[in-house]
Amino acid sequence: MGSFFLELRDGNDGVQGAVIGVCSLSRERGDVEIAYLLLPRFLGKGLASEAVPTVLAWVAENLDDEHVIAITQAANTASLRLLGRLGFVERERFVEYDADQVMLASPVDSAALRLAARPSRAPRPGH
Repeated sequence: MGSFFLELRDGNDGVQGAVIGVCSLSRERGDVEIAYLLLPRFLGKGLASEAVPTVLAWVAENLDDEHVIAITQAANTASLRLLGRLGFVERERFVEYDADQVMLASPVDSAALRLAARPSRAPRPGH
């Protein structure tokens, strides 16, 4: 479907405009799936807590899907907490890439995703 590049703004650790990660959307498993990845030096700084809700707001405003899914390693407690705060609930567990994985799902129209929708922060695909 597409990717959103995550760029630094003023006041963050690094050069403004530097690409520090990506947040992507796909339909490989049926529902819209959100995935995100940050460069290691930017982990644990709350940047995914800003980027993921922004992309989910774009999904709510631009797609007609009922659910969004996300998959993370079971050991990735930070991502599990973030997705939980956004209203995602566990759908299933499985092993992939020799690691325990958790698939979570959230209705696109959930209260948590509506709260994440902020027009001033709406991303542009490929930017």
